[in-house]
Amino acid sequence: MLKIPFQLICLLSFFSFAHANTAIVLVDMQPEFIPEDSRKAKVLLEKQRELLSWGLLNNLALIVFEFDQGGETLEPLKKLIDQYDKKAIVTKYQNGGFYFHHHNRVDPSMLLRSWFIDNLIITGVNGPYCVQETAQGALNNSFNVYTSSDLVANLETGFRRFPDCTWWLVEEDNFYSFRDLDELMASF
Repeated sequence: MLKIPFQLICLLSFFSFAHANTAIVLVDMQPEFIPEDSRKAKVLLEKQRELLSWGLLNNLALIVFEFDQGGETLEPLKKLIDQYDKKAIVTKYQNGGFYFHHHNRVDPSMLLRSWFIDNLIITGVNGPYCVQETAQGALNNSFNVYTSSDLVANLETGFRRFPDCTWWLVEEDNFYSFRDLDELMASF
């Protein structure tokens, strides 16, 4: 029989409790928005896989927002998403994920509150539009929003051109931006 020292049990319990009210929010990581040959996309995907793996290790919740005409979330991320116990995949019909739409059976804010979530780590593509509006919706619903500069990207596809916008690099009330993913994870 394996004996675990009491101090280790206490430490693990504290570590689990510290993350119990946190969820990862993944926005628009779909083929429609990700150019296949983009180096920036590959870097973003690698950071997201790292974040999702960390979330699994810490038993975080996960909500995935998919734009209704963007296809399913990319396969390398789906493999990690499937491993989450507490997760929801929500189709969004507008830029922001927190706009409740009558086609959805789930109100994302109510779902997260039912899981006792207060803190959201937001990552995704289409930074100046979909991710920004999702973050703003989260703030409007009184969630604390965390992100880092390597978790949000503005990728250009052949038929969509977005202005250069780096809103995720500026901190505001209840919005916390970190230099990189390692710094963000260390803050929890």
